[in-house]
Amino acid sequence: MSTATMMMTREDIRTELGWTDSMIHSLLQIPDSTKVRRCKSTGGYASGHYYRDRVLAAAQSTEGQAAKRQWDETLRGDTPNPGWTTRLGDIGRALGITAVAAGKMLERLGYRSDKRVTDSAVAAGCGVRRWDGYVIYDDWHLDRVVSAIRSAAQVPGKPEVADALAAAIAKQEGRERVAARKRKQEETEAARRQEEEALISALGVELRALRATDPGMTLLTAVE
Repeated sequence: MSTATMMMTREDIRTELGWTDSMIHSLLQIPDSTKVRRCKSTGGYASGHYYRDRVLAAAQSTEGQAAKRQWDETLRGDTPNPGWTTRLGDIGRALGITAVAAGKMLERLGYRSDKRVTDSAVAAGCGVRRWDGYVIYDDWHLDRVVSAIRSAAQVPGKPEVADALAAAIAKQEGRERVAARKRKQEETEAARRQEEEALISALGVELRALRATDPGMTLLTAVE
């Protein structure tokens, strides 16, 4: 097979160029062939193949170069570095808001787009991409992100972030009040059930004691 007609599987592309599945889809769109062929990297068989010359051309394009730069900036590791987190909920807890609200705040700052960390976040030292060998993760520097959101909320003449943060905090506090009331109701109901169970248990003990002296005694006659 000539070089011009050589085919590459997704695994070949990941191994040779370091592209993720999302990068492959973005840069190459649909495969050139859906036939099942052997993968050079794994030795197994896979469907969905791309012409090598098209893959290399995409790698040299502006988008391909940007993808390579992102890949080169991507950390390698199984877990985030100390001080970093993958969980938006950690950011939300530090601000008193939900994980969803934290994600929206990051979007307002330009640090998150399509649920992924942006180049702006990487440049600011607030976010980074990490590859564990299987999946790309978005890691966030907890202190820097929280500080960036709070600082943005204090910029004079630009109330959008401050208003959004205040609304998110108020909404979360409302949820917490509702949850507290529900917990109180549940605790009150549990205490009532315990009292009823204790009363029934006491009556049972008393009835057994009465039956010991009068075998014909029933709960009804005992009450009378």
